[in-house]
Amino acid sequence: FSARTAAVEEPRFTRRVGAMTSMDYTRLTQNGTYDGWLMVNGERHELTRAETWGTRDRSWGIRGVGDRDTQVNPYASDPQFFWLWAPVNFDNCASFYHLNADAAGKPWNSMGRIVGADDSVAPAEEMATTSSHLDYRSGSRIARAANLEFNRDNGGRTSIRLTSQQTFYMRGLGYMHPDWGHGQYKGELATGFEVYDLDTISPADPGYFHIQAICAAAMTGPEGSTLRGKGILEQLVVGAYEPYGFKGLFDVYP
Repeated sequence: FSARTAAVEEPRFTRRVGAMTSMDYTRLTQNGTYDGWLMVNGERHELTRAETWGTRDRSWGIRGVGDRDTQVNPYASDPQFFWLWAPVNFDNCASFYHLNADAAGKPWNSMGRIVGADDSVAPAEEMATTSSHLDYRSGSRIARAANLEFNRDNGGRTSIRLTSQQTFYMRGLGYMHPDWGHGQYKGELATGFEVYDLDTISPADPGYFHIQAICAAAMTGPEGSTLRGKGILEQLVVGAYEPYGFKGLFDVYP
């Protein structure tokens, strides 16, 4: 990994349910390039810095993974979690966006930032306000496209259009996996291998709600010029979310 941008510290994630803390952690995100190779089923895939943009992130603190607290939470309600995360690479800059929101659509953690990349001397810019709108696929909780709106301190507006090209299922990294979930102790050494038939995965299966969509990106600045880039839109929507009509734990977009 070679950095294209400085590391971005995201606002601290703190979420309490009654007297119990469900989240209290911080994390960084950094865009860069990769070189090396990956071997899958005997086939070697070469990666070069000139062609392979990407992102890395790190987090520290309390999250809802691993063994659960054995104490009963008398204030617990039905699970609800709305999460978007969109780091994007462009030729001379990178954009960063995330959103956590409650069931009514009110953000409780969000950030929008544009950072100079490679040899760019442009200073990092935190947005005054941000918003997003998703175009959901029928019968799913997965978006085919998204519009991000960045409102700058000087009154200018930058719009980013993300169009999904491929879907990476986070279950393959252990998220929402019944046997390989994060924080599950397996002993000194344990390995596993699974193959997913993408043609048979149901978009209504909650085990596959958590995804990263690999997206083509178009950023239009206040002056009207457009930059092309590539990034991801991570999505996890569990429970009610009023802005898109989700009412239960796992109902899908009509």
